[in-house]
Amino acid sequence: MGPAAKDSSNRPVTKVYFNSTYRAKGSHSDLEWQIPGVETVTTGPNGHCSFQEFSVGHSRYVVQADINNVLYVTTRAAPTGGVSQLDYHSLVIPAGNYTGTTLASAMQTALNTTSDGTGATYICSFQPTYAKLRARLHDPKHGGAGPH
Repeated sequence: MGPAAKDSSNRPVTKVYFNSTYRAKGSHSDLEWQIPGVETVTTGPNGHCSFQEFSVGHSRYVVQADINNVLYVTTRAAPTGGVSQLDYHSLVIPAGNYTGTTLASAMQTALNTTSDGTGATYICSFQPTYAKLRARLHDPKHGGAGPH
């Protein structure tokens, strides 16, 4: 009985090391991987694949409590005596890992806790082409959305 797997030179293969850093394409979490050296491993009926060791690197949250979780926003309040007033807000974004889209959603939720009394709301979105977050004020009394 021969080895359970062989490389393209017909040498026995007992281990293949996988590291997402050396992926063929994709991201660390969704990838296509190719055996280094453009090898092909052929397995026979006695071949099997198993994980002998699995490591996930230590990571911190993208948004961390008391480090970068407060969004400081200034909004225009109703004028008092004909003079424009400003309101200052410190909005807390929950600590956690976010994609651009989920961070935009968390920002929208936080921004919509502010109120200027007009019924206006914020609409936040992530623009992946430019890696930008965008917040727009939607004011139904003044014709809809406008950039802010």
